[in-house]
Amino acid sequence: MLDFRLVRVNKAITRALRFSRAGNHPAAWRVLFPHRGALSANPDLAAAWVELAERANAGHARRRELLTIIESWPNQPALVSAGAAVLLAAFDGRPHDHRPPPNDPMRRVCAAVEVTLAGVPSQAPLSAALHYRLGSALRLCGEHDAAIDPLTSAVTSAPQEHGWRYDLGLTCKLAGRFVAALEHFQAYAAARGDDDEGLLWNLAICATGAGQGALARDQWHAMGMTDTVLGEDGLPLVPDLGLITVRIRREDGTFVELEARPQSPCHGRIASPSGLRGLWDGAPVRTVLPGQPPCLPLLARLPEAADAPGSPAE
Repeated sequence: MLDFRLVRVNKAITRALRFSRAGNHPAAWRVLFPHRGALSANPDLAAAWVELAERANAGHARRRELLTIIESWPNQPALVSAGAAVLLAAFDGRPHDHRPPPNDPMRRVCAAVEVTLAGVPSQAPLSAALHYRLGSALRLCGEHDAAIDPLTSAVTSAPQEHGWRYDLGLTCKLAGRFVAALEHFQAYAAARGDDDEGLLWNLAICATGAGQGALARDQWHAMGMTDTVLGEDGLPLVPDLGLITVRIRREDGTFVELEARPQSPCHGRIASPSGLRGLWDGAPVRTVLPGQPPCLPLLARLPEAADAPGSPAE
């Protein structure tokens, strides 16, 4: 017996995708939206919804339905991977010191991808992509140490995915593993054959954290800060950088913001009551307003120059 409801849904899918592929996303949503209640019952509808959300850059606006999809189809690894990718793109860019609550979308992405991975053989084509999604979601949850293993597995299985290696380097940086991060960023640079500003910043930050001052200095030179020299601590010294604010996460999860005097764009002395030497990230935790210094998240505490180890820090 012909299922007229299924016929209507299939027609809606065809029309919506035709609109979307022609760039008319509002029309596509108008056609598809009335059928959203069937997302957990119809994988073709779910796949069309994911495609439309990706094309329309609507991952955040449609996050509830996308979460429903990746949680409803654990036996459809391609669908889960695609849906997770749209959600990850929507939530990327969070400050690295952010720790979301248990019901946060990225925590739900972690759980859904883990369930799907449990049913996927390690050598399956989608295993690497799912490991990459899991590692990326863990990073966006602030679980940097936990994110390293799945991202390493993804990069090992798919070395041609150079962007994955960059994200592994980023995660190692956020976990304070600066030597490993530096190696991944250098491998990425060698594979790509170019050095954009974001990469140079990450190389400089990680070289500073690893105690490789000359390498860090060279990155600032490459970005036009040619007056950079090495300070008494063996790390870059850039004159006249002014003052910034550094955000430090306390053990109880709260934040304190303190004034800092940079020695280089990524490290310097943080004001009392801490008085510590710190290494911070280059991406502000909020929009920089005219006349106000940027607020940058702390990455690590640096040893005093007299106590600095002779070999690079991990």
